[in-house]
Amino acid sequence: MATEPTTNPLDAKIAEARADEAYLSPMHERHSAAVANVARLFSQRYPESVAVEQPADPLAAAAREDVQPALPSTEEARRVLFEEMDLGELRSRAGVHVALPSNAQFDPVHEGNFLAFVINEGVPAQVATRITEYYADRVLLGGNEITEQDYEDFRQRFAKDLRPDQIEQLIRWHKTEVMSSDR
Repeated sequence: MATEPTTNPLDAKIAEARADEAYLSPMHERHSAAVANVARLFSQRYPESVAVEQPADPLAAAAREDVQPALPSTEEARRVLFEEMDLGELRSRAGVHVALPSNAQFDPVHEGNFLAFVINEGVPAQVATRITEYYADRVLLGGNEITEQDYEDFRQRFAKDLRPDQIEQLIRWHKTEVMSSDR
């Protein structure tokens, strides 16, 4: 002897409300009221809460150490980025791919430092590519000489793309690391 499933009297009311032209047509003048009516009927039919309680501050939950324990510390991540990651991985992560003439190449240490800076600072790939192209044009066309006017032009050209401190850090790095090691 099979038992018939029991039906709730609200099931018929929900079906009728969902078949209403006002519910089905977003342009209908009573659409909002019809949607509210269906929602009310569903909440009566299924009074238990199905929503999962969310934390008051999701960012605070993400800051807890037990949320993602396998992630390295910030210091460890920076060390890997600046000291261990190979050039191919840096290029891939930074999204910087610039084709140079066959007789030209960037110094791998300087390129790696620049790409690590780009990744660490969150510089968009398009901006980093434009910086690299700008530098390649200056070096190739200028015979490896960068003048103060070139630095000023760099400041102006990338003022909308980089923060002032990022611009100055790149110029300082270029003057002290790149240009001093090329001589």
